[in-house]
Amino acid sequence: MRKSLILIALILVLIISSLAVYYMNRDSDGDGIPDIKEREYGTDPNKPNYLLAYALKKLPENEALRFKNVDFDESSKELVDLYASLPQDKRNSKEVN
Repeated sequence: MRKSLILIALILVLIISSLAVYYMNRDSDGDGIPDIKEREYGTDPNKPNYLLAYALKKLPENEALRFKNVDFDESSKELVDLYASLPQDKRNSKEVN
């Protein structure tokens, strides 16, 4: 009886932890940014933001967020690449921002 209760408790812990991991990593729109981070960034977790996902791979998070409201097309990636190629002091200048 006691072994059965322990087994049931372990199964429940496994199920609950699996649900938590699933929720933390869920990406409803398939853009590569987890829903939980999209809420943190103020973007819509149900609307893909491929440019922000691309920028997050190339830049520090605080800089990538500058691109969260830019409409995506292929030339937008070039804008992120150009920005990423700038020296740090230029990225923070008034001319760039």
